[in-house]
Amino acid sequence: EMELNRPVDATCLFCHSSRVQSPESGTSNRFAGDAFLQPGVGCERCHGPGSNHVKGLGPMINPATLAGERRDSVCNQCHLKGEARIATRHRTEEGYTPGDVFSDYVAIFVREDAATDRLAAISQVEALALSLCKRRSGAALSCITCHDPHLQPREDAKSAYYRARCLACHAPMSQTHYPQQPDCAACHMPRIDSADIGHTMVTDHRIVRTRRSESQTTGGGRLIEFDRQQPRARELGLAYGEVALRGDAGAAREAFRLLQEVLPSADVDPDVLVRLAYLYQVRGDLETAAALYDRALKADPDRAVAAANLGVLYARRGMLTQAFELWRPAFDNNPQLSDLGVNLANGLCAAGDAAAARQVLQRVLKHNPDLGTARALMSGETLAHCPRR
Repeated sequence: EMELNRPVDATCLFCHSSRVQSPESGTSNRFAGDAFLQPGVGCERCHGPGSNHVKGLGPMINPATLAGERRDSVCNQCHLKGEARIATRHRTEEGYTPGDVFSDYVAIFVREDAATDRLAAISQVEALALSLCKRRSGAALSCITCHDPHLQPREDAKSAYYRARCLACHAPMSQTHYPQQPDCAACHMPRIDSADIGHTMVTDHRIVRTRRSESQTTGGGRLIEFDRQQPRARELGLAYGEVALRGDAGAAREAFRLLQEVLPSADVDPDVLVRLAYLYQVRGDLETAAALYDRALKADPDRAVAAANLGVLYARRGMLTQAFELWRPAFDNNPQLSDLGVNLANGLCAAGDAAAARQVLQRVLKHNPDLGTARALMSGETLAHCPRR
């Protein structure tokens, strides 16, 4: 179930529009101007900026002529979700340009034994990598081997269109295959339920020999960086940290180990500092957590998560003034962070400012009207019993 306060941020817009701009510092979805410069997926998403071409300074990028990793990067930017996507140091996915290697901007991690009979909606590249066709063909088989980005075959022509793509490599099968079912994809790439979006079917790009029972499901295993023999330690630690946020205790332990190892070389890396601080916090080492959050805010004063969590640690010590100094600007920039707003409202109530607490809760409920904790505070007697200043 999707929460009502889930922000539409640059990560969402990246694959649903073109030329997405970076959000303002300290926010996830607030932009100085237009969030994106072109609606939908335009030519430049695959062919790169056209300005130099228009000026006569060179041809447009043609992904079909690029080396394998650079060619595949054009598709991977949006069709490879993985378990975690981690921006590399000092880079963001919005900075990627066709012709570059996408993994220089974003490290994508998948499960080592990701054999499962339920696939995520955005899992085409990962599923294809598991197929025998891809494992034997290597770089010779890519998305554009079968898909023409400029052409969507008519519904009544799809079977013949994709069958021709299969027979380009499997021509002998045209004579020996069961003649009553000439649709290769119907059996070997069936439509199955999406694992992460309800009421949605996805095409199984694992190119299975026979249909699998949907009761056969395996998974788990360690995280590996897609198409990279040796994962980068910083990005691997952050990937485990992201998975840990979903309640995976094993991932939390591995993230803690890895991020401790990279900390000496990441002294001013707010991503590492915030994630490691959180792991110390859930372990109960609040003093170390507070010190790391403080270091993260020195490296990036606008980091909202660090401000929100450090404020909680201050409030537990009775240091409400210091907590308010962190919470107020963070909530002003990120009103969709409901827990932050509720904490601020509770703090204001404890400080005797019921009117300010009510204003904060109204703002929280504007973004997340179904939030039970905020509704209870507003409708109950909590605010009425705030201490008087």
